[in-house]
Amino acid sequence: MWGGVLIVLLVALWFVLIWLRKWYFGTSEDEFSSELWTLADLRRMREQGEITEDEYETLRGQVFASHQDNDEPADAE
Repeated sequence: MWGGVLIVLLVALWFVLIWLRKWYFGTSEDEFSSELWTLADLRRMREQGEITEDEYETLRGQVFASHQDNDEPADAE
């Protein structure tokens, strides 16, 4: 029984440490914006006038760049 309690506490501690690390280091603006919006969201916001054409192009480029970074193999040299 105590072993199960210990495992649960260790898992909880792990999640707290991950949360603290993310909170402490934060995310850059580029990471935040490219993960937050989809291309459909960006098109809708542009059509409704929430963002300008220049903002649309900038954010669209960040979305494409983030997906290209994710598609590259980890051991590519």
